[in-house]
This record gives sequence, C-alpha cells and structure tokens, in this order.
Amino acid sequence: MPLSPEEEQLTQAYPERLNLGERQAIALARTRNAVLLSNDTRALRYCQQQNIHTMNLVGILRLLWVRQILSQDEVRTLITKMEQVENLVLVSAQRAEIFAPRRRT
Repeated sequence: MPLSPEEEQLTQAYPERLNLGERQAIALARTRNAVLLSNDTRALRYCQQQNIHTMNLVGILRLLWVRQILSQDEVRTLITKMEQVENLVLVSAQRAEIFAPRRRT
C-alpha cells in the first residue's frame, strides 16, 4: 500500500528506535484512523502514548475464537504454525490470556 506524502513525512518524524515498517504502519494507522496490529512492544507502547489505537497478536488470536471466526483448536494450530515458521514464542501467561473463558455480557 503506497504511502501518501503526508504519511511519508510522518514516517520520518517517528523515533528511529522503531523499524521502518513499524513507522510506516503507525503513519497509516494515524492518518487513516485505523488500528495498528503489531506484536512489537516498542511500537505498541509508542502508539498508546500517542493515542493511536492498537491490538497485539494475543488480542487478535483471542478475537479469532471469541468471535467464532476460528475454533480454539484452529487457533492452537495457527499458533503452532507461527511458532514453526515465524519463530513465535508465547509464554504461558499469553496462552492463558488467549484462551481465557469468554466474559458473559
């Protein structure tokens, strides 16, 4: 997705401790009023400080089964594939958060 000139300018203004891809994604989220989907702790923290809406991987995986897009088993399979292909590491607390019982409304 090409960035607008404004988004390119914003990308250059963000902290260099964030990689270029994260800075570009933040610029898109800010200018297009979108949610930044990231697993990068620094990028998520920066966005929260800047009032840019975010969602991390744990939240995405949880929503996949809570919203019945995938079953819990399918999410577990997806996590396994991500561990194998992307070298994803989820600690037990993150797994517990993903598969915590649904809240009743």
